[in-house]
Formats: sequence, C-alpha cells, structure tokens
Amino acid sequence: MRFSPAAVSLALLVAMTASAGQSRAPVASTIAPLSVALADEGAAARRAGQLDRAIGLYESALAADPANVAAYVALGDIARAQKLAGKAVRHYRDALTIDPASRAALAGEGLALADRGAVEQAQAVLSRLGTLCGSGCSESKTLADAIAAARARPARSAAAVTPTVTTGPDAKPSQQ
Repeated sequence: MRFSPAAVSLALLVAMTASAGQSRAPVASTIAPLSVALADEGAAARRAGQLDRAIGLYESALAADPANVAAYVALGDIARAQKLAGKAVRHYRDALTIDPASRAALAGEGLALADRGAVEQAQAVLSRLGTLCGSGCSESKTLADAIAAARARPARSAAAVTPTVTTGPDAKPSQQ
C-alpha cells in the first residue's frame, strides 16, 4: 500500500510519454483510388490550362480522401499561379498538417510567403526545409533564389499606393 501512489504516478508518466509520440498526425500510406484518379484528372486539366476545372477536380479528390497531400499541394500551386499567395499558404499548411515532412508543401509555402514579401517567414521555412533535405536539394535552391529575389524587390509603402482624389473640374489632385 505504501508504494501505490508512486506506482500510479510512474504508470501515468509512462502512459503520457508513450502517447506524446503518437500525437503527430499520421501520414496516410495509401490514398483512396478515387482520390488519386480525380487528382490525375486535375493534373491533366491543369496542364491543358483549365484551372477552374482542375480546382474542382482537386477539391473532389480531397472530398474522396482528405489525406491526399498532393491535391493540397496542387491547389496551392494553382493559387500561387493565380497570384493568391494567402490562399496558397493555406493549402500548403493543410498539406503540412497531414505530412509535416512534405518537401513540396514546405517549398510551396516558402515560395508563397516570398511572393507576399514575408521574407523572414520564408527564411524560417527554408531552414525547416534545410533540416529535411539539406541545402543541396532542388526545393531549397528554388526557395533560396525566391527569397533573394524578394529581398531585392523594393518595399511598397502605403504612400506609394494611396490613390489621388480630385473633386470638381478645376480641382488639383490631392493625397488622401
């Protein structure tokens, strides 16, 4: 009886330690065949330039199997091509929730962040990517080049994009 509290504490500690390693989302080893077929159709539509159809097919692939990381990455790639960097980041992060080691999703997220001008966040993604594949993999090189290009772009200030307002036929333009 004297050892009961210690034994219970030790058992609880072992149970918590064992379950902590299982808290990460499992990577699906097999994707539903319907999801794969729909994603393949989406890829064909994308190559044909039918982006709206491709998006629909990729979304259908995700409805068939939400663990299809490639479909999330493809949706992110399409969003980047459409200059929707925020939407792209969301799709890449959804893919990373399923497979945190997806180099394509990490690289895509970093590229989308660099597109938005979030260079420091893109740099953090590059360091995560570097731990997965080193600085020699193609994804790391592509992302490093994109970050360098983003740093070379001039920063846009609010004053640079403020519209001018004119009132009346003889009024001079004024800044708002």
